[in-house]
Amino acid sequence: MTGIAIAAGRMPWDVAPLNPHIANPDLIYPGDQIAVDCTPRVEVAPEVPALVPESMPAALSVPLPPIVPTLQAYERDGVLTDEGIVATYFDAGFRGNALVTMSAITICESGGRPGAVGDVHLQSEKWNASIGLAQIRSLNAEAGTGSTRDGEQLHDPAFNAASAFAISSGGSNFQPWTCFTNGMWEGHVERMRAAAGALGLLEG
Repeated sequence: MTGIAIAAGRMPWDVAPLNPHIANPDLIYPGDQIAVDCTPRVEVAPEVPALVPESMPAALSVPLPPIVPTLQAYERDGVLTDEGIVATYFDAGFRGNALVTMSAITICESGGRPGAVGDVHLQSEKWNASIGLAQIRSLNAEAGTGSTRDGEQLHDPAFNAASAFAISSGGSNFQPWTCFTNGMWEGHVERMRAAAGALGLLEG
């Protein structure tokens, strides 16, 4: 839900109270109805102090990405917007160039479609289809386990992005993706860098 909130120009704590029917905000599935208040904000966010007391948790010392109130759509006709893609991968842990790279790979691999299914001709007793945003190759043995290659959950953008983060060793190795090894991802770099920049996800 964090990715949806950021993409809609809101923070998670703005969106969660509007969706009491969502039991776990970290598990959003295709078809779930998410309510978002898109009323333009008028308040001014306080400045983040330059110095942080040593007692404050490290996570709280990092300024949040700036809100983009003009961004209304996270998904259009079953396809994530560019901003939705980068926000989803940012939530999963990708940062900087790794965030841009994985987002560009996604445009090449799935076109930003959470429901994309590929490599069906390569299915075997061990391997199943490649599923979702990052086209994660699913394993038959992991179906229903909640593991990285669980084909029953890979259609969920957040789960898929988290799996991509794990498979890429925290955004340091993109060799598992054909669109990276053949160089086709490079044609989408500037487009995804612009999307990440529009959300302030490349700052700092």
